[in-house]
Amino acid sequence: MINEIDTLISIVKMGRSARNKANIKIRQPLSSISIYADSMSVDSVLNNKEQILEELNIKTVTICKSRDDIVMFNIKPNSFSA
Repeated sequence: MINEIDTLISIVKMGRSARNKANIKIRQPLSSISIYADSMSVDSVLNNKEQILEELNIKTVTICKSRDDIVMFNIKPNSFSA
């Protein structure tokens, strides 16, 4: 139970932080949030889905099976003139 609450608090903190960095107020609803977590945390997310949606003003929660579903790296070499 305590781990479940800690997971919920962590998700909400990260969601609020992401909104602040993007300069998006909580009053503005967003369509979805994507969460990647271990299997124990996924159960916590699903059990508390409504609280996450309400706290972050989001319409849907998407559980990602892989980190690649969330993060994409673009590598560009430095160009310089000699």
